[in-house]
Amino acid sequence: MSYKLQLTLIGILVVGLTAGLALGVLGPRFQRPRESTSSITIEQEYSYFSLTREEMIDQAGVIFLGKVVNISSTQWNQDSGEPWYDEATGAGLQLHSIEFEVLQPIVDTVGLDKKVTITALGISPLDNQANKEGNEVMTQGGPDHNLKVGDEAVIFAVKTDLAWRDGTRPILELIGDPMDAHFIRGDDGLYHGRPNEKPVSLKELITQIAQRRQTLVQP
Repeated sequence: MSYKLQLTLIGILVVGLTAGLALGVLGPRFQRPRESTSSITIEQEYSYFSLTREEMIDQAGVIFLGKVVNISSTQWNQDSGEPWYDEATGAGLQLHSIEFEVLQPIVDTVGLDKKVTITALGISPLDNQANKEGNEVMTQGGPDHNLKVGDEAVIFAVKTDLAWRDGTRPILELIGDPMDAHFIRGDDGLYHGRPNEKPVSLKELITQIAQRRQTLVQP
């Protein structure tokens, strides 16, 4: 019988001010057979604070038009990126990186470069993974965003600190609920958020932002 761990995390530990994620780790639920081997199955779910568009505009540290040039495989929150599990503290966090070419900065309080990396929680859309020792770590679920390589999108992000195995790491993350924080350019030339929302033009988005924030571009 294989060793199977079912873990549900609601929220994650984030240090510092963030409008993006629920704070703290609520009690994980474990299911363990009497016999165990090295096989581990992990499921992690995250809860987010839902923000209105106005709140996203007000609170975002960076807003930019960018093109997705790379999405990493699934990593874990330690320097090696390998899966880890500790009997005392539980499992690490699964995450992946989304690299953008910045086409047009709109709001910038952190000093954007020509390329910027957003860290997203959860499994990469690219893969499941196995660790280097060959002990398969099977993961369930998927990313909390719709971005893929080649997408052009308007991104709302915030700088924060992510819990790391040996402390914390500064990251940029999509603000609030990730599904609300990116607007992907469609074949119609408009920028699409959630399916139930009306798509908008880039000019409309920048106009909405400029009504509440000092912008680097004019509508």
